[in-house]
Amino acid sequence: MTEWAVKAKTKAFGNYIDPDRALIDLPNMVIVELDVPEYERNGLGRMIAKTLRYEFQDLDQFGCEAMSIGADSSRAHMVYEDMKPRVLGTFAKVEELSPAIAKILFERSYGPEMVALGVVRGLALGIDPARSEDVDRLLVDLARYHRRASWMESHPTEVRFANMEALVGEGAPFEWARIFPNGDPGAA
Repeated sequence: MTEWAVKAKTKAFGNYIDPDRALIDLPNMVIVELDVPEYERNGLGRMIAKTLRYEFQDLDQFGCEAMSIGADSSRAHMVYEDMKPRVLGTFAKVEELSPAIAKILFERSYGPEMVALGVVRGLALGIDPARSEDVDRLLVDLARYHRRASWMESHPTEVRFANMEALVGEGAPFEWARIFPNGDPGAA
């Protein structure tokens, strides 16, 4: 079976595709980890996202966009080789990495995207799903990830300026206590 892709022309993306970076072809609708500076700088680690594959007909090349699965909505991030994407698989494959964590999150009414995020984060944090304190730690981590990712994805101008500051050596995380004066889950 040939992998499906949206047929598109780069001009439909305006100046969104960076000509100085190499596009990368990934499978359609899989979960990936990506290096995204604002996520790493703000304590979230690598962005966990789902892909949408394109066939850029004017370039005779394939490429992908990625949308954060940990946010309420997401900007589309064009994926480049320098983001070091790591394909984790379909939602079902990610859930199979830790059926016990997936089961706990589904039982708490998390949707498929947050369950996949929880499995990936839970494994990275060394969560033992049999220990209630570990599960509590994962739930706090998910709440923090969701809240911060949702804010960053819905505030592209602030993110862009923060990324420009980082390029000149002045990059700093957002002031989460100011952004969320009523508390940022899991903040130290």
